[in-house]
Amino acid sequence: MLEQIEVDGRMRTFTVVGERRPGQALVLVFHGSRQSGEIHRAFTGGAYDALADRGALVAYLDGYRGNWNDARRESRFPARLAGIDDVAFANGPVLLAKVEAAWSAQAPQPIADHDDDEGVSRLGR
Repeated sequence: MLEQIEVDGRMRTFTVVGERRPGQALVLVFHGSRQSGEIHRAFTGGAYDALADRGALVAYLDGYRGNWNDARRESRFPARLAGIDDVAFANGPVLLAKVEAAWSAQAPQPIADHDDDEGVSRLGR
């Protein structure tokens, strides 16, 4: 289900997959450059949807104009040039409160995944 929230005066979107269950884990998925959450979902063959099938709630986040602000000074990506705060989006109280309220998800222990032009990086807690 496509959702949207306002972060720093901009509308940000994300797609949520999974059934609503109390206390479930939340998995945040970050797409690669020039993609969206839905494109990344198709690109991975819905691999993260399998986590939803096993009880997690999966949120495919959408970057600003298809990119993330990775804080590289030389970056010409729209998110960097516009000074987008992706940390506020992904880890901010607005997203987490919306997911928690709408899906009764547990305050998340995020597992993040990001696939970009440099390769795949993963962060888990």
